[in-house]
Amino acid sequence: MKWVSDVDEYAPEGVQKILIGNKADEEQKRQVGREQGQQLAKEYGMDFYETSACTNLNIKEENCQNEEILNSLKYVRPGGGYQPTFTLLQKCDVNGQNEHPVFAYLKDKLPYPQDDPHSLMTDPKFIIWSPVRRSDVAWNFEKFLVGPEGEPFRRYSRTFPTISIEPDIKRLLKVAI
Repeated sequence: MKWVSDVDEYAPEGVQKILIGNKADEEQKRQVGREQGQQLAKEYGMDFYETSACTNLNIKEENCQNEEILNSLKYVRPGGGYQPTFTLLQKCDVNGQNEHPVFAYLKDKLPYPQDDPHSLMTDPKFIIWSPVRRSDVAWNFEKFLVGPEGEPFRRYSRTFPTISIEPDIKRLLKVAI
């Protein structure tokens, strides 16, 4: 990937390249596997972190709270003593009256995924927050790409393959140099 060599060549000494993936639990529901992120990071000498930014969207499915989620990963799914290689963030609301300020900001700047500007939820029974807005995060696996200066650049739907974000990352890094 040219953007990685561009960072090495033009960025100030010691700039750390990081690839971040989201949603580590329930491997069978993933649209993009953990291995894909690890492979890409290894190939280009980046650190790979995987977060589980739990949301209020699937609260009926995930009853664990913060630290309990780590034990769930270790002993239940995927289980077998699994030790996550990601930072587990505190559970927060991404939609509704109590939405976290970071998600309010991201949704204000990027009101819907570029690749799917029309869908919100495929089944209304999953809408368990209020007020409901089109800018709401529709489900886990939605992705936001933020540029080097902290400005939200693009939003992707839950079905957009994470690996396909690479051209946008290249573009952002080229512009930043």
